[in-house]
Amino acid sequence: MLSVIEFLVSFFIVFLGYTFLGMCLFPKVLYFCSMSYAVTTLSSMMAGDSIHQFTSAICEKYSSIIAMIYIFSYVIMFMHAIHNTLTSIIK
Repeated sequence: MLSVIEFLVSFFIVFLGYTFLGMCLFPKVLYFCSMSYAVTTLSSMMAGDSIHQFTSAICEKYSSIIAMIYIFSYVIMFMHAIHNTLTSIIK
């Protein structure tokens, strides 16, 4: 139980970091124009929804390299974190 709580705390901190980073890097994109939009966007990306739509919206106004690094690092990091958590719970 303690490891799950530790994961949730660290997950929340990194999630907020990505939320604020998205708001600072992409303020002109509708999906990151406010805290609530950014949280909704990142939650949708974790569920696998509309990643292409978010990437396209960012690439229209900003560098596609920065957009790809931001989105892929976010998705890969959280997929890895969730996979490790589920693996440790099963063990």
